[in-house]
Amino acid sequence: MINLERIKNHRLQTDPYRWTAITDLYTPNDAERLAATYPCDHFKLVSAYGEREYHYEARSLIGMGAKVVSYPKELSEAWQALANDVLSPEYRTAMSALTGYDLTKVPMEANVCHYGPGGKLDAHKDLPEKIERHSFMARMFHWVMAASMFVLLFTAFLPIVGVKFAWVEFHWLAGLVLTASIIYHIVHATFFLDFWSIWVGPKDIPEFKAELMRDMGHEVPGAPKSAKYPLGNRLYHLAILVVGLTASISGILMMQRVRQPLFTRNPYVLADTTWGFTYVAHGVAGVALVGLVIAHVYFAIRPEKWWITKSMILGWVSRRNYLEHHDPTRWKVSGRA
Repeated sequence: MINLERIKNHRLQTDPYRWTAITDLYTPNDAERLAATYPCDHFKLVSAYGEREYHYEARSLIGMGAKVVSYPKELSEAWQALANDVLSPEYRTAMSALTGYDLTKVPMEANVCHYGPGGKLDAHKDLPEKIERHSFMARMFHWVMAASMFVLLFTAFLPIVGVKFAWVEFHWLAGLVLTASIIYHIVHATFFLDFWSIWVGPKDIPEFKAELMRDMGHEVPGAPKSAKYPLGNRLYHLAILVVGLTASISGILMMQRVRQPLFTRNPYVLADTTWGFTYVAHGVAGVALVGLVIAHVYFAIRPEKWWITKSMILGWVSRRNYLEHHDPTRWKVSGRA
């Protein structure tokens, strides 16, 4: 059935790896017989989703390491002949000559596959094991900002619950650190990172709808995957941007009423009404920060989100997490490690 001489005398290509395509392995008559009597029994679903996705049906022709044909009575004479050729010592000799490896005794398996509607078999991704998600400077900004926020919250609310200490100086110092980190982040994101990758726009509506459906307990087959930053991360970034800028700007203005070495105290720089709005804005921003920080910590320590948290510590995500959670067309990664 198989023209073994075609295999034995063929040569492998070497660029970009060892491969080949061999034609005319069967006579036209045998090829017609194989196509006309393609097996349609004993198929099982084979599927996986993650690092490499595939979804198809397979029927064993020769089991792993087996020396006999699987379900031979259900096969036509043409397919029995093909399977017996594959089991023959001559086939192993021809494959050994083609590959340059001794394949005379290695275990072998052969399957017949069927790809129905929705069937797929992804190619192996030529991606590094570790994919950078956050640079060192981006991580430093995150943790400096986080530390300053915790100091701000503790120094703002501990005195309210009765913990007495000299909190004012620590508070405005932490506020300056927060303001400086925000300014750094704006410059860094604008000129050194992909500025638009963190923003939310109309293109995210399908992902937003899928998230809502999942939150309501519905299965969402074929839901769009996120770009570099999941939709939840980007919405949180938008919220923290508004609240952080409000707290920083109002806090800088309020330093006019505090004795500090940076500039002369001047409580009359704003009218009383303006000071009232400033204090309200600062207070609302402070309360909002409490909620945002609690939500951020809660989701960061959840088991299903730990891979994201770890990326903010180590700077990278695994290839598996990248392929499982991200759309490679929206977050393009270099194909070489």
